[in-house]
Amino acid sequence: MKNQTNNSNSTVSYRNKHIIVIASVVCIVVAEIFSLSGIWKALVYAGFAFLVGALTGTYEKKDELTKQTLAKATEITFFAMIIALFISAVCAENFASLTVAIDLYYYIIFGAIALRSALFLWFDKTPNDDEEESEEE
Repeated sequence: MKNQTNNSNSTVSYRNKHIIVIASVVCIVVAEIFSLSGIWKALVYAGFAFLVGALTGTYEKKDELTKQTLAKATEITFFAMIIALFISAVCAENFASLTVAIDLYYYIIFGAIALRSALFLWFDKTPNDDEEESEEE
């Protein structure tokens, strides 16, 4: 029985981590947009707590490819966030009827978090079987 509780079960891959991050952002934004109350709000926050709990544990070690992929995703996300903040500032400055709420910045920040994870997953796709076979030869 003692051998069944090894550390490999608590190791979280970076792909799974980023999938969980995207799901967490969706849970938070859904709870914010729909102004859930009562049991629905409790269920969303319980789901969010479950997702955060899934992020605990040890992560697999980053190899060079993972570091490069994370750096590329972070760089693109940084520029996308700067552009989104700039556009929101220009719109707020030029349109007198537009009131920029703090929610806009809330959505920009959570959008950036989800974008970084989505970009990481996109760049970290595994190659096709044909490509693997040609590399082996």
